[in-house]
Amino acid sequence: MRYLAWLLVCVVVGGCATAAEREIQRRENGLQQIEGRMRTCLERISNSAQFQQVKSRGVIWNFKPTLAQLSDSAKPTPDDLRALFDLHEQFISPCRKLILEAAALFTAAQVAAVADWFAQTDAVYVKLAQGNLTWGQAVQALSDSERQMMARSAQIDAEMRRNLAQSHNAEIARRQQAAAALSNYVYQQQVLIQNQQMIDAANRPRVTNCQYVGAYLNCTTY
Repeated sequence: MRYLAWLLVCVVVGGCATAAEREIQRRENGLQQIEGRMRTCLERISNSAQFQQVKSRGVIWNFKPTLAQLSDSAKPTPDDLRALFDLHEQFISPCRKLILEAAALFTAAQVAAVADWFAQTDAVYVKLAQGNLTWGQAVQALSDSERQMMARSAQIDAEMRRNLAQSHNAEIARRQQAAAALSNYVYQQQVLIQNQQMIDAANRPRVTNCQYVGAYLNCTTY
């Protein structure tokens, strides 16, 4: 499924130190789990007798329709419609569920974009069943709907990336501020030690040094 592959491309794997990077890793892990199930689901569709019957018409996830498919002036027969609706119920719907799960790993806006696309696709199938569209008109409508969904999804992804980048940069800035404060804390302890040693040279002072290791603060007293 092209949408799922596109989502995988959207994921940029980082060092997972910040909350934004951990969120990216969570999404990648989720997509990897769904990808295998999606591949199996698509294989079930392509191997089904129902798909073979309507395959040449180009109305099932056909992202690059041919000129012949777009200009097909025929309308579906009752057998064609039976195969199409059986395919939709038994094979396509389970795959759609996986696509929605993949979209949900990102944002609710992605879920809305995909759900709207599915609804538009089903509306085209209804018009086919009612005899209001030819095969070619259906292919064109489905292609337009898919193209609109991908453009919408890309805009949502761009906004999500900006938000993650802002979150990442803000957390890095906070950690730099914390590191500076910790450095100052160590310095002030050293100044205190110098004064303490001048007062009581026999007393061995102790210093606490703290620093970040990734997202975790590690402190050592010596």
